[in-house]
Amino acid sequence: MRKLTSIIMVVCGILVVAGIFLDWGGGGSGWEGMTNAGIDKDPGPLFMLIGGVLAILCSGLVLLGKGNLRTLRMLEIVSLVGATLAAGPALCAVIPAGGDAGYGLYMSTAGAVIGVIVGALAATRVTKKKVQAE
Repeated sequence: MRKLTSIIMVVCGILVVAGIFLDWGGGGSGWEGMTNAGIDKDPGPLFMLIGGVLAILCSGLVLLGKGNLRTLRMLEIVSLVGATLAAGPALCAVIPAGGDAGYGLYMSTAGAVIGVIVGALAATRVTKKKVQAE
């Protein structure tokens, strides 16, 4: 089960990162919108990029399986934090856009939200097993 959730988290992280550079509606990507408006006015795509990269890296390290069980658990939790970091700005961008949002924004939002759900289920599973073991 750990491999399946890690694979899903890697795919979700890739969706988030790829969606930042695709069309967000209005003829521009999220990255172009941030660079044109300035990072201080629209930092959302940067947070999404950081969160997506965190999810990819941490889940990829869990897939490698190197290290003890505590390390793998911590990497799963950091992967969940990365997905959550990406989900906040994605939802804040897609909700006001309504039907005018482009496919890149929808792709990033779907990747972030699915990543949060899968990561939360994985973290709950780890916590439940730990409580039952004690």
